[in-house]
Amino acid sequence: QRQYVAFENAVYDRVKDEWVDKAPHIRSSHTTGWSWYGTGLSNTEEQMAERAAMTGDERVLYQVSLFIPGLAFLYDITGTWERCIYLCKHLARATFAMELQEILWTRGCGANAKDSLANLMQSLLGQYFANLPCEALTSTREMDTPSQTMLGLRGKRFVAVREIARDVRTKSQIYKTISDPKGSLKARGLYGKDVEFQSHVLLYLAS
Repeated sequence: QRQYVAFENAVYDRVKDEWVDKAPHIRSSHTTGWSWYGTGLSNTEEQMAERAAMTGDERVLYQVSLFIPGLAFLYDITGTWERCIYLCKHLARATFAMELQEILWTRGCGANAKDSLANLMQSLLGQYFANLPCEALTSTREMDTPSQTMLGLRGKRFVAVREIARDVRTKSQIYKTISDPKGSLKARGLYGKDVEFQSHVLLYLAS
């Protein structure tokens, strides 16, 4: 479900903005893989981080990046605070599966942290993260045909397609369908029945 993010010891409800106990009605087979015990920040640091998020003040953002290494990393790969905040918003959107059709493309000749960004999201999201082979976007298969590959996207939040080759042509109708929060995907497990589900993912394409 889009409403929840499950941890080992609790579940965060993004609609109510509160923590809730795990219960049967929370239908999630995924978990981040780690337990939540707070942000690890002091009250002063919490307030500073909140002010930076609300105002976008670059001086405050820099101060916050000194005690939040992840923010410093994102600034390092984007180069400006404006682009860093833009990226943060979309990574957060992926984490909480908010309904917005968006695809993140990143291009570069190498050694520019494309994989590192995907690895960061994998460490944060655990089972909500998935890698998708490039071939899934280049095949001529009809999207209405159930696919075992697509079954791996069920319930995921962030899907990385790494190292798309230079001369490969991706099929726009495939990656647009995968990233459409109002569309549906069809999948079939080995010897299983057809399954239809909505996509919850932010698609991350590195080339």
